[in-house]
Amino acid sequence: MLITTCPHCQTSFKVTPEQLALYQGKVQCGSCTHIFVAFDYLVSVENSPATEVISTAIPTPPQTTDNVTFAIEEIEIIVDEELPPDFTEPDLPFIEDDFPPQRPKILLQSAFCFFLIVLLSGQAIFYWRSEVSSQFPEYRPYLKEGCRWLRCSVEWPRKPDLLAIVNSDFRLVGAEDLQRAELIFQIRNRSNKQLAYPRLELSLLDNQQAVVGRRLIEAEQYVPSDRKIDAGFASRQELSATLRLDLSGLTVSGYQLYLR
Repeated sequence: MLITTCPHCQTSFKVTPEQLALYQGKVQCGSCTHIFVAFDYLVSVENSPATEVISTAIPTPPQTTDNVTFAIEEIEIIVDEELPPDFTEPDLPFIEDDFPPQRPKILLQSAFCFFLIVLLSGQAIFYWRSEVSSQFPEYRPYLKEGCRWLRCSVEWPRKPDLLAIVNSDFRLVGAEDLQRAELIFQIRNRSNKQLAYPRLELSLLDNQQAVVGRRLIEAEQYVPSDRKIDAGFASRQELSATLRLDLSGLTVSGYQLYLR
């Protein structure tokens, strides 16, 4: 039989190997509630009919993984006295009041994590609002409404690499009028997303293929009036346009056209 003694009040207890192994030997005195390691005060006593120890042990739910105990009630060591024949060890309930509930703390941590997720999601949507509106056009009105309060704008993504110049031509308006020319071109949205209308960069070349003039043409200058620029360049759509240019004394024999 194994006996341990509380170092605080000197009360002795009977313990079992199962109880000692349950929480690494930590126990709580049922007399003074002092917590100690039973292994440090453990002695072995020969178990005989004339020497019996009455004990009960109550495992206690641990509060943390580093500080766990079980409680044993105060007992009395009876020496040279027979136990009553009808004696039985009482069944004791688990101790619950020694450990405060953790639910409010868990709820607070969960609410804080949820707030961080919402905040980070909002920042990501704000930063990539153009890409989100292109990928999910049905949410564009909500993004524009949000930007109205934040004083920002929701533009269509500008992706000239997803567009293509199908064909283009540059010619003088008349043989006698060398100062006016026409730029005729057709562009296509090759992607499956709504994009912004591109800017056009026109370089004018002389006979030596040297650049004598360069112009940047905005979408407002070539998009027809029957199309809304704010609606974007629809997926797989083509656009044909003609621009009149004033050469202003330049001698032009060639051109280069790029999407920007």
